Amino acid sequence: MSTCSFRPLSRKAWNLLFNGGGGGVNRSSRVYVTAAPRPLQDKKQEREKIKEEEAQKTIEAMEAVKDGMVKVKDTAEFIKDASAKTAKSVTSMSNKVSQVVSNTTQAIADKTTNSFISDARNFLKDKTEGK
Repeated sequence: MSTCSFRPLSRKAWNLLFNGGGGGVNRSSRVYVTAAPRPLQDKKQEREKIKEEEAQKTIEAMEAVKDGMVKVKDTAEFIKDASAKTAKSVTSMSNKVSQVVSNTTQAIADKTTNSFISDARNFLKDKTEGK
């Protein structure tokens, strides 16, 4: 019997494999054993999977922020355009009001001047005629 301090197989399996176990069995030094992943490998794979999920969530969050920034930019441009239109409208209305006030002032000045001249002419005419 072969001496080994560590025997992963049962005694019966060990005897069959290494001692020839039965009549016409060839002795073979090769043993094929399937092994499940070790717990450390499972944990490593689990950590990698969690990291991938977190990376995906981060990417999705960044895309959402990007979309939000685009919407903010569009809103800012809309407000800028609306402000510019309002400013143009207010400027146009101010110019119209200013023109109307100027015309009214000129008309009042002309009437006052004409009235004053007419009153002065009548006064002088009255004085010269001796009234």
